Amino acid sequence: MKTNEACSARQLVRVAGYGFWPDSASLLDEGRFELAGAGPKQLTGVYLPGLAVKFEGRPVTLDHGVRWQSVTGFKPANTEVM
Repeated sequence: MKTNEACSARQLVRVAGYGFWPDSASLLDEGRFELAGAGPKQLTGVYLPGLAVKFEGRPVTLDHGVRWQSVTGFKPANTEVM
């Protein structure tokens, strides 16, 4: 992680409303994830919005390649891209 990104991450965890989402959604959940066309490099971009839906949250990411359309119930406006 670059220095500026690390500083931003440290600031974010201090923001009111921040919460840690445990790794508890399964990519094998066909009701949540559509993995057609997603390769190994895209799995995180699919998984992050899936966690957001499960925990009714709004993810913050540095990745502009989040595959929100692969997750049932996720809206692109729910993501904050830094």
